[in-house]
Amino acid sequence: ILSATGIVNNIDGYMFPCITKSPYSIANNITCNDASTQVKKTLQYLAEAGIGVKNSSLQPTPYFPLRATLSKIFIDIEDEVPSKYYSPTIKDNIDFIKSIIENLQLYGIEVGIYTTKTYWANVMGNIKGYGNLKLWYPHYDNINNMDFFNGDDGIMPFADFNTVYIKQTGGNVVACGLTQVDSNYQEDK
Repeated sequence: ILSATGIVNNIDGYMFPCITKSPYSIANNITCNDASTQVKKTLQYLAEAGIGVKNSSLQPTPYFPLRATLSKIFIDIEDEVPSKYYSPTIKDNIDFIKSIIENLQLYGIEVGIYTTKTYWANVMGNIKGYGNLKLWYPHYDNINNMDFFNGDDGIMPFADFNTVYIKQTGGNVVACGLTQVDSNYQEDK
């Protein structure tokens, strides 16, 4: 939503962190920064692009015009079996994601989780303790409602996530002349 000052508000950010212990990183000789550095570099990159994050202590410097303000940052937690982007050792992933979240919160940023029931089990071993974070759940049924989460298809509350904040309803849709856009639905809250 464009404000009177010309700044885009009420949008969320998305971060897919890099873990050195992933098979992809190892196979491609990629060394990822630690969680703290990844968070700081992400926020600096956003700031240099004129994108602030609500309540963040790291904001764009005055010589960069503020173009947008993110309400929160969602952490992408998705991987298949066998693991590709995360470590095959669940404890490594738990420690890493915990550090990413803690570092974002140190900057005053609200954090959300982008995952599914299956991805959460694959990467985080169904650990509880994150249900207080907003959940963005991809479920490509092209239906703008949240009925799927308590439905008969096995997608029901998991770990300690009890509600969905945003539902991703489809992938690679066309919007405003752009292709490969994911469609999302969010109920008024």
